[in-house]
Amino acid sequence: MGDFDSGPHHVRINLYDISSSNQYTTHCGVGIFHTGVELFNKEFAYGGHPHDSTGIFATRRYGAPGEVKFRQTIEIGLTRYTRKEVDNILHRLGTKYTGAKYHLLLRNCNHFADEFVFKLTGKNIPKWINRLAHIAVSINWLIPACLLPDVSTITVFSETYKEDEKQHLLQNQASSLEPIGMVGHPTKRMNYV
Repeated sequence: MGDFDSGPHHVRINLYDISSSNQYTTHCGVGIFHTGVELFNKEFAYGGHPHDSTGIFATRRYGAPGEVKFRQTIEIGLTRYTRKEVDNILHRLGTKYTGAKYHLLLRNCNHFADEFVFKLTGKNIPKWINRLAHIAVSINWLIPACLLPDVSTITVFSETYKEDEKQHLLQNQASSLEPIGMVGHPTKRMNYV
């Protein structure tokens, strides 16, 4: 499929287990998942870092960073957007989904995937994918504060981590991502050909 400008194009979610506990919890409709949006033979996802630049990145399909285990691909629908139009959508989303605005419960990779695929297809990702975050936000008063990020506001990532933790995160992120490129950055537009 060489011409990505003649649609329609399949939009899929690639779902990864972040925790081995998913083998026990998914039958209850919850789990800890990472999602990437597959489009144009690439996978687009979102993650945190201590900068105000975009947290959206692109990898090869099934190339999710970190120690995650691929679970399944979910077909969401079709889009007729061209690559240029998708690049513009990602650019706009990149100003909202910066690395510094990442929040485990309120603005994570699943929130990004849901908003991105809705813009592309008019459909949402399955609700069970991010259900655990929604439950945690709803019952945060039951969970000890030391185990739960502050859900009253989206905290700035760089204020949440000590300087040495930031450096460790950046080193690990740089060595494990092997990204095709960052997307949505106002001065570094991505060419994901």
